[in-house]
Amino acid sequence: MNTSHKLLFGVPIVLGLVFGLGFALSFDNSSTIQSTEISTITLTEQELVNQDLLNNGLTNIDGVWYDQEYLDFQKLAKQLINEGKSVPLQIGGILTATHYNADRTQILSIQQVHNRVVDQGEDFLIQQAFKEGAAGETADADQIASICVSAEVSFVDTSETKTAANFDTSDNLGAVNNCISDAAVTSTSQTAIIGALTFDAPTHVPATTTITGIAICQGAAATPFNLCADAQAGSSGIMFSQVNIGDVTLASLETVDITYTLDISSAGS
Repeated sequence: MNTSHKLLFGVPIVLGLVFGLGFALSFDNSSTIQSTEISTITLTEQELVNQDLLNNGLTNIDGVWYDQEYLDFQKLAKQLINEGKSVPLQIGGILTATHYNADRTQILSIQQVHNRVVDQGEDFLIQQAFKEGAAGETADADQIASICVSAEVSFVDTSETKTAANFDTSDNLGAVNNCISDAAVTSTSQTAIIGALTFDAPTHVPATTTITGIAICQGAAATPFNLCADAQAGSSGIMFSQVNIGDVTLASLETVDITYTLDISSAGS
């Protein structure tokens, strides 16, 4: 066989290989397109709030979110009681935040979060309950009655030494009326309840503000007002407690009702 015949004989083979390769590439490409079709799932606001609280390290027990330190304390308290020993006092409250749509016909999310009283609040309780001298006495008009909201980007409520001034400096809101004072706190059976107090956008925060944290502060003569520390109009107000909530973003005209409950009743009372 001469050279020209060899070349012609090889042509069908080469073409067949090229055609087969092209078919394989086309088949693989169609398979790749099909495999990249991914479905997406949109979470409800309630699911996003719950996930946020989980990310904050909280645990949901019977509808209330608790931090691990509190749960560890409860285990220790049970052990001490079983051993017949005294249990150190740890005071905490429950904050409830209910987010409504603009016309308040639908609840978008609801959360109940346990929190502890900070050092400033514990000192305040001592000053209110015990007569330690004229310089430290606290008038009834200065009692705890207000709730303030914060839009701090990375709100943290684990610092026992955080003060009203610290809260105000970090609230990321500027000069807005982000605090409301309750005219008459409900007090019954060793339990105090502030609220529910209704915050809306844009009255108390700008529209689309994401509320990340809450402070419980002293009462104010004029409400709403701007700063937790200014509740007494002298930049010397105290923060009683703080709460890191699941993020709540208020669109224009949307509202969030916030209630703070402090129960100091003893067992069996």
